[in-house]
Amino acid sequence: MARRYLFTLFSTILVLGVYSVYAQVSKQLIRRVDPIGQKQRQKPESAFRINGPRISQEAALKYLPDVPWTMNARVKIHADGLHLFFNDRIQENGKTEIRISPVAMIWDSSSSQKSKGNDSSSGAVSGPITILAESATFVFDEPVELSDIKMHMLQEGMLRGKVVIRGENDLKIVGNNFVFSRAAQHLRSDNPVHFQIQQSEGQANNILLKLDMLDGPLYRDNPQILGISYLRSTGHLEMSLVSEPEAAPVIVNCERSFDYQVKEKRASLVEDVSIIRIEQGYTDSIDCDRLELQFVETGSNTTSEKTGSSGPFASGENRLEIGSMRAIGTPVVCSSQKQHLVAKGKQLDFDFIKKILIMESPESSDSRNSSLIEISYQEVELKSPRLEFHLDENDKPVYAVCDGPGVLTCFHRNRQDSTLVDRQSPALLKAEFNESLTFEPVDSPGSLRNSRVVTLNGNAIVRSPEHRSGMIANRLRLFLEIGEQPVSGEKPVRENSIGNDANPVGNDWKIHKAIAEGNVAIASTPLEGQYETLTLNFEERSAHQLATILKRQPEENGTGNDSEIRQTSGEKADAARLNMHVDAKKVEVDILHTQDFSEYHIAHLATSGDVRTTGKLPDAEDYFQIQGEGMEIENGGERNQQFRLLGNRQKYAYIQNGSMRIEGIELLVDTAANYSRVTGAGSLRFPVHVDMDGNRLPQMQMMEVFWNEQMQFKGEQVHFIGNVRATIQDSVINCEQLLITLDHPVSFQDPDRKIKPQIKEIACTDGVELEMNQFEKGKLVAVRVIDVATFKINHLTGEMYAQGPGEMN
Repeated sequence: MARRYLFTLFSTILVLGVYSVYAQVSKQLIRRVDPIGQKQRQKPESAFRINGPRISQEAALKYLPDVPWTMNARVKIHADGLHLFFNDRIQENGKTEIRISPVAMIWDSSSSQKSKGNDSSSGAVSGPITILAESATFVFDEPVELSDIKMHMLQEGMLRGKVVIRGENDLKIVGNNFVFSRAAQHLRSDNPVHFQIQQSEGQANNILLKLDMLDGPLYRDNPQILGISYLRSTGHLEMSLVSEPEAAPVIVNCERSFDYQVKEKRASLVEDVSIIRIEQGYTDSIDCDRLELQFVETGSNTTSEKTGSSGPFASGENRLEIGSMRAIGTPVVCSSQKQHLVAKGKQLDFDFIKKILIMESPESSDSRNSSLIEISYQEVELKSPRLEFHLDENDKPVYAVCDGPGVLTCFHRNRQDSTLVDRQSPALLKAEFNESLTFEPVDSPGSLRNSRVVTLNGNAIVRSPEHRSGMIANRLRLFLEIGEQPVSGEKPVRENSIGNDANPVGNDWKIHKAIAEGNVAIASTPLEGQYETLTLNFEERSAHQLATILKRQPEENGTGNDSEIRQTSGEKADAARLNMHVDAKKVEVDILHTQDFSEYHIAHLATSGDVRTTGKLPDAEDYFQIQGEGMEIENGGERNQQFRLLGNRQKYAYIQNGSMRIEGIELLVDTAANYSRVTGAGSLRFPVHVDMDGNRLPQMQMMEVFWNEQMQFKGEQVHFIGNVRATIQDSVINCEQLLITLDHPVSFQDPDRKIKPQIKEIACTDGVELEMNQFEKGKLVAVRVIDVATFKINHLTGEMYAQGPGEMN
């Protein structure tokens, strides 16, 4: 936007710089008149007629076809590149002043400079220039004759009445009463000036041109005007700039001054500077206290012929273009209605060649109370001491960095009108960072097309006020996929997607991954815990798709519109079911979500390295604890989860809930199948109120079961396989397979905390060895040893069954 605003400002500099013409005209006029007076003092009138009237006539026909009196002017003078036309002359004030009227001048600075051996880079304007005035007066420091003018005698020169200056690129300047002062070395007008170049135009209250002159001891008798060194206009300045035909104009205003250093090619506009561009009903603008522009010379290999009121002109010389700009203000405000952008800072720098934009608050420090720049872009607000943007050839951002400490806030779109941003409701996301925030392309194998990564460094804190959750990490990376922008001129209809509506607001940005690294801590019910690395993978789904995946009915609203479905199968549902804390080295989570994140669902969670989880089941009194080398959860909805926990032979993984504990190498729970399994060796410890015979115990005891191969649980049966050993107090059972049947089935989908299942039956097979101790009043009264092939005992009826061969003592 800034480039389009400022690209044509160099035209204004060229326009105002044309006032150097008068200084050059004065120089050439005196040089031409003096030789005429020396060579032909006897016949000055004939000298005017003899010296180049035909050349001047041709120049008038070519460059002043709309000023017919110049062809029949009584006096025509040609000196180097200057043609001077007038009809009347008067000598006044004791012949110290000479007035001529009307006045027309044609001056080709390039030819004049070449003839004098001057360098055009001194700042003089090149190309043919025409000047029209009602009259002109030259003031000398002693009486002179028209044929005996010496340049060193000239003190002042004045163009009176209406003055029109025209030049290449359809240049036209209209003003009144311009004054040249040799002592002050300037050319000025204190009257309003209107200027035009091609489609651009403007007006100023006055103009001052500081001249680059050779004067003094060495040039006292032959002073020379080389060009303009400085240009200044004070008061209100207004310009309407058009870079291309039929393009929307850019309106530039300033209230105090406009300055241009010609040799340095540097311009500045001061006080209430505004740059405004209106296109298709949208307004883009920059407001600041001071605007500084640095111009550079660029070559042009094209020559174009233009026919207009000022005649045909060649345009093949070097031209000025803006190389860089700096806007300073309290604050500098950049805004774009079309892009929904507002940026505020104290200094804005833009390098048009390197395409680098920097916005900052110069006096900022590391304190969070320091002055910050503020940027609001669509749904995003950013506060930072400094922002640096790198753009590509199409002026699209490819890299950006914000210095910290800073804050990034993301808001929801308005649910009734998606073209508006809802800043009244809780923010969707709020991120804080201490060191930096970067935005750059993703350059890695397998990265998505048009992918970018946003990286927050230094104690990055991310919060979701709406979901009352948050995260902290040393480094946080957000991977974004940027959708294609609409073709110019097209306004596609939004389909619940940012930046794709009847009021276009830019690109469609979608987050597809987030990675948190270093001392990661999560404050969110499903994922609360501490990690070394946390990876979140995001996949967008509609509300109806989520309902299908979770096998539930979406909320009935009468419309079926996804944007109006507000059930949440994420934090809100999980908070009512489970409260847990996870500590792990690495965690990766897959999240399905709607476009506006009003609904989301944790579909998969996996950890690697040591993992430790603590929590509490709904309505439970005891906390549970999970520990292992890795954990994986497949979540298909409230009644469809698979939980897998990994350990090893040296260190079993375990799940403990109150006094119940299960250990093993691989633990699996499938809620949809109401099935649990431990693969490999493991153990189970749970409380019982009866002994091996089914007799009621005076107090609760723990039953422990160990096995080598596998444990399976389904419904009301628990099956242990491989060198099984079960104990209650001093009673022991050894066998190859042990089957325990409960009096009530256990449901993993809808556990009923009121039901306390008890052992109904114990069945042992293959190499059964039992040692049962019987106690009465705390004293051992009997010991039974059984060695059989099969043994079964019913705890409800007390019946026992054994099959031999065997032995019982």
